[in-house]
Amino acid sequence: MAYRSRSEFRRLGFIHRWNAVANAATAAHDWLTWLAIPWLVLHTAFRLARVRRPEERSELAEWLARPATRRGLIWSGLAVAGVWLAGRWFRSIRSIPLPDPAAPDDGLPVDPKTLPGGGMKGRFRLYFINDTIPRFDPKTWQLTVGKQIYTWEQFQALPHTTMVRNFHCVTGWSVMNITWEGVLLSDLLQDAGLPRSPALIFHSGDGEYTDSLTWQQATAADVMLADRIDGRPLPAPQGGPVRLVVPEMYGYESVKWVEKVTPTTETNYLGFWEERGYAANAYLERGEKIGSEL
Repeated sequence: MAYRSRSEFRRLGFIHRWNAVANAATAAHDWLTWLAIPWLVLHTAFRLARVRRPEERSELAEWLARPATRRGLIWSGLAVAGVWLAGRWFRSIRSIPLPDPAAPDDGLPVDPKTLPGGGMKGRFRLYFINDTIPRFDPKTWQLTVGKQIYTWEQFQALPHTTMVRNFHCVTGWSVMNITWEGVLLSDLLQDAGLPRSPALIFHSGDGEYTDSLTWQQATAADVMLADRIDGRPLPAPQGGPVRLVVPEMYGYESVKWVEKVTPTTETNYLGFWEERGYAANAYLERGEKIGSEL
């Protein structure tokens, strides 16, 4: 097993056992939000409409004391169904990793038992800062590393590495036992002949998102540009065709749709979320399990 600090893990190790509980709590929070917000709106409207004067409070008590009617049950059921359908629609555009029809795919199902990680445990919640999900075309896709430009074919020809690592979001959810495949960033930098620099900036294909790593962070043994997840090509909503994976840091450092890596002298460069208050030091701090060696 690989942890940022073994002593820290021993001290706080009990926390990682509750990742499933944290994921369930996050899901429960989502659904309670969808139920609570309409209830608060209706409750507020009802109060404003019914209880304008103290003498009208008796009317409220009388109304609450009435037995449920068939019409009331029907309307309540329709309201619950409406909230559920709205939640499903919201999840369909923001949270469910749909396959990218333009992504390369061998079309063969993958048996989780054949994966080094045994198949990921959990579900990605997908966040986007704008409405742009880059379309992937292997004929035109390019990755620029310093002055070196890689085509998709050239990137695929680079030595690939497989590792089992977990993904932790700073908002509280995790996906465990992911089998990542891709090019180690240290190997890529060496192949591109990029001289050592204080830091590197990673540019997303969405045209807006950026983040940075120091040279030491970028060349850690398990930092990679991944193009496959659990034996399949990385779906576009999850950052495909290529995304940065930094297992020892929270997910906002793992830039999606990486298309450019540029050296910089700014060791204090602030990425998209750091400019909005996120910690510049994105290292896991609660003892979360990072992953396992193959």
